[in-house]
Amino acid sequence: MANQKKRCVVSHTKDIGMVQGSTRKIYKQKGTGRARHGSVRRGQFVGGGIIFGPNKEKVYKYKINKKVKKIALLNTLALKHQKKSIIVYEHLKIQTNKVKNFLEMYNQNFTSQKALLVDSHFNENVLKSTKNLHSFHRLNVSALNVLDLLSHEKVYFSEASFNTTMKRFM
Repeated sequence: MANQKKRCVVSHTKDIGMVQGSTRKIYKQKGTGRARHGSVRRGQFVGGGIIFGPNKEKVYKYKINKKVKKIALLNTLALKHQKKSIIVYEHLKIQTNKVKNFLEMYNQNFTSQKALLVDSHFNENVLKSTKNLHSFHRLNVSALNVLDLLSHEKVYFSEASFNTTMKRFM
């Protein structure tokens, strides 16, 4: 997740260059007694472009310092540990690619809660068995982040990936 707010731009107005219409001068510059105008596409005319309206090219990025990210991840892991939501297995592997075997092995009632599997390298059978389970999500240990930890009720680590995660904070 590249420091991008989860926000999409909805509002958009046409500026002067996007409005259809001629660019010819409306009437001559002098002698009419009226104000000088160049084009009907200008903002002061009805149907003209909007001057400082909202635009779809707006970017909602913000920067978070590395130390703050690290502290947030550590606090989230501590919160999950306090709720006993972190489960560490020796390895996240199964012999067959059946969903039933996977659920039995990890004692998971997949309809009631969301779970996150964190490992550095997933077994092919784990990938196949969790592909259609919407309550299970897989995540590489290097991509572990606060949002994913908070949005899942249970977090399953392999022992190696848990050690790798803890080395980040040493």
